[in-house]
Amino acid sequence: MQLKNLIDLDRLTLGEIHELIKLSNNIRNNPWVYRESCRGKIMASLFTVPAVAAQMAFQAAMYRLGGEVIRFDSPDSTSFLRQGSLKAVVSAVGGCADLLVLRSTAEGTAAAAALYSSKPVINAGDGEHLRPCETLSALAAISDKKGRLDHLCVGLCGNLKNSPEALSLIQTFMRYKGNSFVLVSSLEDTLPQYIKDSLDAAGCKYTEASGLDEMISALDVLYITCTQKENIGKDEHTERKKILSEKVIERAKKDLMVIPSELCGVEMEDVAADDERVVDLTEYGLYTRMALVLTLLQNAGSCGKRKVPHSTHPSRCTNPKCITRTEPYLPNLFSEAGDMLECKYCEGRMLI
Repeated sequence: MQLKNLIDLDRLTLGEIHELIKLSNNIRNNPWVYRESCRGKIMASLFTVPAVAAQMAFQAAMYRLGGEVIRFDSPDSTSFLRQGSLKAVVSAVGGCADLLVLRSTAEGTAAAAALYSSKPVINAGDGEHLRPCETLSALAAISDKKGRLDHLCVGLCGNLKNSPEALSLIQTFMRYKGNSFVLVSSLEDTLPQYIKDSLDAAGCKYTEASGLDEMISALDVLYITCTQKENIGKDEHTERKKILSEKVIERAKKDLMVIPSELCGVEMEDVAADDERVVDLTEYGLYTRMALVLTLLQNAGSCGKRKVPHSTHPSRCTNPKCITRTEPYLPNLFSEAGDMLECKYCEGRMLI
């Protein structure tokens, strides 16, 4: 496997995803074999958005492989680039570290960084765009528990409009044969139309519903996203409506897998949260990150600095959250999607 960066799982073949999952299982079963695999290597953890669980998982992964971590984390996203452009920061940090892990508010940051980095880049989250590492962890857990990643009925419940974890999971699962989806959300939190268009184009069946009550008996996997605080009222102590109750989970299959997004147990009643069908992704997240770090560092010797491509279109991306809006030197890179242009950084779309 010649994986150089992890920007988006869509850039990996299904075979490469399988190889990463296979390696993570091997590390989980034989951790002592890999404890010195990254001795002498340094990972730079560059987080401009608070994400405790994700950052700790990456740090733990590197330490368990015998490597070291240097970190930058700040709730002020502008401080990351105060000393220069993303290009300059990536170049400077790449001179100190062997691997860069980025999380930021600007969509497409990791994709842009990879254009100028001579070291491997991992996308740990870019705004409301992608969460490839969380998706890989979920795939590893489902593969382990179900023994397959195809012909599954996958339910996604909660805020589907603003959940990059849910969007990443759908985009990956639609690549496997025979998968269908049940999308449970309120009207204001429904799945974005461009994702529904992708499901239609891939021939994936999906059903939309406002509640789990009537749908849960059909599900093999249920992924629960967090409700956004801004959607539950100004009082931060307002009681959230529980997505998964004891009454609802009683009607589910005995082998249902329930996967709550990281630090998201508040969406379930206590009895439901304690059900044996609820899977904690923490361990899977650690070992998939170990597999990813190890693979990228093993391939790093052949990375080199890539030639930056020329712009494919004269116009800039119209997505206000795209990294190109704050980094004007970046080439305008688009691919055609019907009568639309799709930005190769943030996947934002605009008419040709």
